[in-house]
Amino acid sequence: MDEGGEDRGEEHGEEHGEERVEDLPPEKKDEVKSIPALRAQLDDVQARYRHKEPELLNELNNTYDYMVKNLDPIMSEALEDLMLHRPEQVAAYLAFYMAGTVDVSKYKKTQLQPQAYFERKVQPALGLAVDSVIRDKPDDVKAYLMTFFDQRANIY
Repeated sequence: MDEGGEDRGEEHGEEHGEERVEDLPPEKKDEVKSIPALRAQLDDVQARYRHKEPELLNELNNTYDYMVKNLDPIMSEALEDLMLHRPEQVAAYLAFYMAGTVDVSKYKKTQLQPQAYFERKVQPALGLAVDSVIRDKPDDVKAYLMTFFDQRANIY
């Protein structure tokens, strides 16, 4: 108690703005969970994920295999070609590249440095393309990418 006879709660650790569970309104007491209750909740969540883990790992492995066999060979060559010629119109260039009919002389070379070119022009276009291929898993990746980039020729 202070000089005025009021209890300031200092012996209960309330001087730092800490609230005790006993002091909470009844509707708030229900929200506070004990350590064992929180641990049980965590165990339930972990058990659900452990149950799904084999299925998720199998899906991940299938996606990885698809990428290695179907996507990586095409994209690595396309990326090399892009970085060699650095055309300003990435999507239009890639649409013709995927069709096998690209004429490098028709595309203006960017003035951006290679790193900036990759970050600003190439990465957004290829990132979206890779995500789409992984999602749709087309049988003919080159034809899919040709259409994909052709549809975005005015964007990237």
